[in-house]
Amino acid sequence: MANNIDLKEAESSPITNRDVQIVWLKWHAFSETSLNFERLQALAFCNSMTGILAKLYPTRLEKKLENEMICLIYIILGFYMFFTFRFTFILFSALAISACNDSETFPQVQSSVYDNSLGPLCWPTQFTKEHDSLIITDYKNNRILVNRNEKWERTNLTINGAHSLVTDKKGNFIIDDTENNRIIISTSLSDSSIIKYITSVNGKPLNRPHSVVVSNDGYIYAIDALRLIKISKDYKKTAELWFKPGDLGYARSLKMIDGYLYVINSSKGDLIKINDFDKNSYEIIKTISHKIDDAAGSYERTGPILNDIDKFKGWYYASNYFTSSWSKKTDAESHKLIRWKTWHDFKKGNFQDVSYLLPKGQLPYFIHNTGDSLLLTTFNHENPCSGENGIVVK
Repeated sequence: MANNIDLKEAESSPITNRDVQIVWLKWHAFSETSLNFERLQALAFCNSMTGILAKLYPTRLEKKLENEMICLIYIILGFYMFFTFRFTFILFSALAISACNDSETFPQVQSSVYDNSLGPLCWPTQFTKEHDSLIITDYKNNRILVNRNEKWERTNLTINGAHSLVTDKKGNFIIDDTENNRIIISTSLSDSSIIKYITSVNGKPLNRPHSVVVSNDGYIYAIDALRLIKISKDYKKTAELWFKPGDLGYARSLKMIDGYLYVINSSKGDLIKINDFDKNSYEIIKTISHKIDDAAGSYERTGPILNDIDKFKGWYYASNYFTSSWSKKTDAESHKLIRWKTWHDFKKGNFQDVSYLLPKGQLPYFIHNTGDSLLLTTFNHENPCSGENGIVVK
């Protein structure tokens, strides 16, 4: 009988041939370092398997335990080397310090904030903080809720399916009144305080604007179904950026990160970085993990379908529109909320799944970094108005 080894990588396996080769190299390098009558070569074997474990067990608890195990292995190896080779002892001591310091701090949900005192939320899209007040934009209920003195109040601003709001450098509110196809500028969240409605740009009506941001230099940006819009600081001038055919899909949000404006190109699973609005200059940041363009899906079927991103404590966080009716019998719970360290990680699809932060059946939408916490809303696409909330992540 032929003794053949199939070197083909299984499509469903995260382990590659290169990973196996690295295991062999690490085993070959360290197999004798811990050799003794009590432990034999077990520590060297554990050390050689650490990279495999990181790929096989990527969840928060498993990753934490894997980091702690690597730390412990290098400490023990360093201890054994103290009685043999001083140089090797120094090497493993340095590795132990590095491994132990690299143990990650994983985010935790501090609280769910809304108490249903004004009735259940129904597809809340944004949970943010403006003028030192917590604010929830409650999309299907056509209302904006503000928390004042630990009590939720409904504002008397007339809206129809608004998605988000922001305050500008003057302290005025900018609201995307999505289903009314307009942007509202107001000194407060009240009909009596409205300064201006913006309903068109260059003679072309707005088409469902659903995200607004303010840049560091005070300009207001909005995205609708067709284009990116820029509003001057005095609200008198508007301009538009049209993307090349095929570049813009269904974009759900905008975000200012590190001084740059990003269009979250949701259905295409990528990001459009605006280098210079006035010169129509932009670049598209893609990830190899995106598989199929769609309005929603699952990580297995479509790859990322991004709702929003933000940067928090050195990590980029992103929410995905994953739900069972769009997943086509694949897992809709996995990778609903992800994070990554660098743009290289995003391009390579090196994501950490932090969906454990979310209730089952709830998907996250817009994300807002307050500096010391991350605010996001969750809603139930399959059973609207059920268990939906705003959550605080630390």
